[in-house]
Amino acid sequence: DAIKVALIYKPGVVTPFGLAKADTDPAHNRPPLAQTFSLVSSAEKFTVIVNHFKSKSATDATGADIDQLDGQGAYNAKRKLQATALLAFIDSLQTSTGVSDVISIGDFNAYEQEDPLDVLAAGGLKNMITGNYSYVFDAQSGSLDHAFVTGSFIANITGADKWHINADEPILKDYNQEFNPAYVYKADAFRSSDHDPVLIGLRIWSCPTDVNSDGQTNVGDLSSLLLKFGTTCTCAEDINKDGQVNVADLSQLLLNFGNSCN
Repeated sequence: DAIKVALIYKPGVVTPFGLAKADTDPAHNRPPLAQTFSLVSSAEKFTVIVNHFKSKSATDATGADIDQLDGQGAYNAKRKLQATALLAFIDSLQTSTGVSDVISIGDFNAYEQEDPLDVLAAGGLKNMITGNYSYVFDAQSGSLDHAFVTGSFIANITGADKWHINADEPILKDYNQEFNPAYVYKADAFRSSDHDPVLIGLRIWSCPTDVNSDGQTNVGDLSSLLLKFGTTCTCAEDINKDGQVNVADLSQLLLNFGNSCN
């Protein structure tokens, strides 16, 4: 199946924590794939879910799935059910893994103002990329590819964008050469798909813990944590001016760098 979901990772950066899981809810014709990872450098954990919601094609649509002529195409009802099922899947993963930080990515086959994305937003997920297209159809551009994160994970996102290497390229250069002359194809990034990829930056930390493993949770951990980010810090300082030099200063210093730490 050329359009089923998959996940590729770098074992030097993350290690799978537990087995991969697929959502068996019958709402999905392409079940979402989830994997919780442990960061090699710090053992911090987060979960990734890859999605591919039902397309807008009207083939075999019946009942509420027929195109309602509201601009959302066919199978909008099914995609709303898939969004609801995804929220339930996230809840079950958070319970089974003990990891609250979840990022859900992929082709949701729904534009930003459509019902399925409203369902996800109402369920507490935050779309990290808005106002940026990823797909062109009949000379009209829009965003079908998204990255949703749970509230606990928002502060860990350092950046998010679409890489415009596919949607703007002519179909003649397509990776699928079934109907294209072979001499036009090039084995490079461009038109390697019909959708633009989504790029998400993460910074993952632990706070507050005994980062430097000296048996105490104190301001010395601030130096160790910053060193993990490639920043040096000599800190015997009451950064938040509360009259104490303690782990609370770690939170304040991270806030000074644009990160939150709870």
